Formats: sequence, structure tokens, C-alpha cells
Amino acid sequence: MAETSEFPLVTGHLSLDLVNTEVSRRGTRHNLLATPQDLMRWLDAVERAGGLKRESIPQWFGGGRERVEGEGYGESQGESGPQGHGELGERHGRGGQGHTPEEQAEIVLDVVLQLRGFLRAGFEVIADGGRPDTGWGEELERRVARAPVAYRVSGGVLVPVPVGSAADALASLVALDALQLLASGELTTLRRCANPDCVLLFLAENERRKWCSMRLCGNRAKVARHQARMVKP
Repeated sequence: MAETSEFPLVTGHLSLDLVNTEVSRRGTRHNLLATPQDLMRWLDAVERAGGLKRESIPQWFGGGRERVEGEGYGESQGESGPQGHGELGERHGRGGQGHTPEEQAEIVLDVVLQLRGFLRAGFEVIADGGRPDTGWGEELERRVARAPVAYRVSGGVLVPVPVGSAADALASLVALDALQLLASGELTTLRRCANPDCVLLFLAENERRKWCSMRLCGNRAKVARHQARMVKP
């Protein structure tokens, strides 16, 4: 688990940390991935925290943040251009073909945000003690199938490397992580933060844990309790 000043990486899992890029502040939800640059910074933060290997990041992102900000996306796609992204791909003309780099970056971000909303819906059902319908897992499987995962040895470990367009490859990595959580049974420990103003989800390593993190919500609750005791007559 790692926390940054910008992103609450409280789970160590790509799919859950993606869902947690939507936060609540003073009762209002905020999207931490409002631009392609935000997405690149999030990927960098996840990589630094050990939740993602550089080799796994789709080639469009492989050159670092500056590729999102100006350098061309998709050079490695050749003349054929990237493949489609299901409904999103149809809306955007097969996922970026014929689009400018900036438009292609927006397409990637759109796919990621669409997947984030889909994941949140299923994860919240699980956190509340329910079970998502079979279509939830099947859609994740379809996401992986659009960019099947190959593997590369890096630093003595196997690293998943999706084969497909940038949007499909990134969605595949996230969907694969969610499927692994589902298959392993780890999602039985999925919880909502006990702070009613917080929308973050986390995996509870023990039954006592009730906050997304002590730094984000636990300490605030302690401070609030202390202040309440101080004002009592």
C-alpha cells in the first residue's frame, strides 16, 4: 500500500486503485483523472508504488509523461492504426484511427473512465456483502480478450504485456487484476471506508480495520473525537 499527495493508492491493486481515483471532498465527488496528463501521472505513481511494471504499460504511454503532452501516440500501430474498443471504439471511429494525438489520448482516457465506473458498480455490490451478476465477470473477460496478455521476464519475474491498442491494453491490465481478485477470493475482504464522507474502497487485512487509511480518514476521525471531548462541559 502506498499513498501519494495526489492519488490514494491504498490497495496495491490496479483495478481498485483505479476506482479510488474518484474521491469525495466536503460531500462532493472529484475525478482525479480529468485529463490524459492526470492518467499518465496516475500510471507513474502506480509504477513507483510497485503496482505496475513499466514493461506492462502500453507503448503509447511507454515514452513517459511527455508523450501524452505532445509527442505522437500510436507510432507503433503502423498504417492500420489501433483496433476498436467495443462501443467506445465505434463512437470514436475504431478507437483512434484518423484522429490527432490529442484526440487519441482522450479516447484512451474515455475508455479508462468507462471501465472505472463499471468496476465501481461491481465492487460496491461486493463491499456491501452482495455478489455481482455473472455479466460483470464476463465483461471483464471480454476486456482481457480484446488485448490478450503475453508475458515478458523482467528483473527475474514474469510481467504481463497486453497485445493491442493502448486503450484496450490498459483496460486489459485493469480487468485482469479485477479478475484475479475475484478468482482468488480476496474480494471477500473488500470494504467501504467507515468515514461516511469517503468513497474509497479497500481490502481489510483484519476485521479491526475500518478506514481506507489511517492518514486519510483514521487520523481525522481521532482528531474529531478529541475535539468533541474538548468542547464537552
